[in-house]
Amino acid sequence: MVNLYIDQFWFNTPKNNNELVKDVLDVVATTWLTQRAKQCAARQALGMVLAVRERIKTARKNKEKCKTTPRKPVLRKLKAELSSLCATLKIPEQKSSFDAWLHLKSLGNKLCLDLPIRFHKHYFELAEIGTRCTQFIITEKYIQIPFEITVTEKLQPTGCIGIDTGINALASVSIGEQFGTEIKNKIERVKRCQHGSRGQQRARRSLRQYIDRTVNEIMMIDDLTLVVVEQLKNITKNTKQPKRRLGKNIRRSIGAWNVAYWLQRLEMACERNRVSFRTVTSFYTSQTCPVCGHCQKENRNGLVFKCLQCGYTDNADISASKSILNRHLNGKFGKDCMGLADRRKDFGLNVSQNSLFGQQDNAAWQHDHVKQTKFK
Repeated sequence: MVNLYIDQFWFNTPKNNNELVKDVLDVVATTWLTQRAKQCAARQALGMVLAVRERIKTARKNKEKCKTTPRKPVLRKLKAELSSLCATLKIPEQKSSFDAWLHLKSLGNKLCLDLPIRFHKHYFELAEIGTRCTQFIITEKYIQIPFEITVTEKLQPTGCIGIDTGINALASVSIGEQFGTEIKNKIERVKRCQHGSRGQQRARRSLRQYIDRTVNEIMMIDDLTLVVVEQLKNITKNTKQPKRRLGKNIRRSIGAWNVAYWLQRLEMACERNRVSFRTVTSFYTSQTCPVCGHCQKENRNGLVFKCLQCGYTDNADISASKSILNRHLNGKFGKDCMGLADRRKDFGLNVSQNSLFGQQDNAAWQHDHVKQTKFK
């Protein structure tokens, strides 16, 4: 039913939900669903259509690469967004094996359903700080209950960090620390399992849990107010062509990497902790020196970065995270931002704060100083 309304709204798009009157709902072929259920399906379809149009509009405004003609959305999985017209949450007064029941009504053919629910721990956390909405999202495995939360303003960007995403270490931070160093073992476990098996499902679930723990560890960094990551899109594009740009083993590793889930969870954690979240372009971040800005392919050799111009030496992933941070601080929206300094005690290079955060006045001093210092 949702896809039928999408086909209708794709060419004749209503402006908002107030225009979903009876004449608009009856355009779709007759069905046994009631008008209330049809209205919920129409609202869900309209939201998907408007989201695609808004995404294309934002991309063109920011001068990003996008398709000339937007692609019509399709609802491929079972997902129903029901309002209070068709769904009501009932919490029993006496204790039982379930925390609540979702009562579905006004569906059609005098059909009524009661779905048992067990609350997740996040439900109780959100219930204390927010107000439960009257909408519900029903899928094959779970039911989503949205909450309305009153938030405060974002923190001032006085403690910014850059994060480089990788397979050896999920998050390499510009303060000199690495998080998620066991991500490669988690990915290898997913690759060893037979595709579609229960063992692979458990391995993927363990991978997602490990990503969630890594996100929580990053949010515990002292004085953190802004996170900068690189835009990672189309990683698997053209990797399986006649020329075989990447081998089968590398392609399977990238497929199990789950970068989209990692960036989504990181952005959600930043929003909840009122930490700003920014993205920058990812080109040449691992080949650019964060001190002098020299970019050359030979600067990086495996896991070691050594600038051929100024001699700056560091871990390749941490160096890339500093370049990501510098790209934001030197950009349009980084004028009033301040980055956090490297917190490694054995960081023998002693790079000055000005050069690390985009000001390269001390590059000549660093070139002479690097010759006399080495890693301990």
